[in-house]
Amino acid sequence: MIYLSNAFSLSMFPAGQGMLFKMVPVTIEEVAGKDFVSVVGHPDTANILTGMLGKNVICNRISLELNYNDVLYVAQYYGPRLAEGATKLPEGAKIDFVRITHHSTSTIPCPGQDCNNCAITMFSCCDRLDIMTSQRSI
Repeated sequence: MIYLSNAFSLSMFPAGQGMLFKMVPVTIEEVAGKDFVSVVGHPDTANILTGMLGKNVICNRISLELNYNDVLYVAQYYGPRLAEGATKLPEGAKIDFVRITHHSTSTIPCPGQDCNNCAITMFSCCDRLDIMTSQRSI
């Protein structure tokens, strides 16, 4: 499932499970091109995102638990508190978009090779996260 939110919380992942996530900055065009379920919790933020993305973004304040292979787009607002009824960003404010994906951990033993050339899905085996580089994408 693909979701759009205005916030990210560790409570969005199953409690008591080992998990890893990847957060990557993305363009507004990527987000606008997706069919997502809105979990935006603030009406004014939803109104602003509707204008920015060119599609209806509803305020849908729910608790979300992400599952493996779900994608969460987060519209991170930076700026002064939004005025009630806002439909545009105030001067000096901005919204950055990131994509967050959940990757399960596994009991597959790390083969001890260069992680950039490892054929095992990233994050599924490796206890060597300190040597992994951003050159390898998921």
